[in-house]
Amino acid sequence: MYRKEKRRSAALYIGAGAAVVICLAVIAFLVWSMAMKNSYRALCLEINDAILATPIEDCAIGCGGDEYPADKGVLDYYDRFLLEERIMPFSRKTVPADDRTITLTLGDNRLLLTGVGDGTAVNVAWATPAGSRSYTVRSGSIFFSQLRAYYTNYAHRVSAGGN
Repeated sequence: MYRKEKRRSAALYIGAGAAVVICLAVIAFLVWSMAMKNSYRALCLEINDAILATPIEDCAIGCGGDEYPADKGVLDYYDRFLLEERIMPFSRKTVPADDRTITLTLGDNRLLLTGVGDGTAVNVAWATPAGSRSYTVRSGSIFFSQLRAYYTNYAHRVSAGGN
């Protein structure tokens, strides 16, 4: 009987310890994700300030070696993507730009949007003379293919002279 109680007691302590460790891990993950989301929001507000402060004649959009002057509509579209409420950052790794990367030039600053993986995630890189920061984000409603399609439509409209 004593051994049975001892085993039961040990199992209780092990189970309680495991529950505490799991709770601490969940709390740590929540704190990490909230810190990531807050720092991403701060970056987006910095980008938004740059969009608002940069004269429109110093703004351009490009992809794959092509570059076009950006108008207020294209800047607003990509700014709305960045500030979307349901966007969730999950990584701070920098993803190298490729031939599909959309580049918004705002004076001396550049915003690079690169599709990651299957295109459901987007790497948002903000390069300034002071340095660069990068986040990979996932949105519930806007994918990289949609950002790319908007750029393609805009490029066709501008090259046809219908800016």
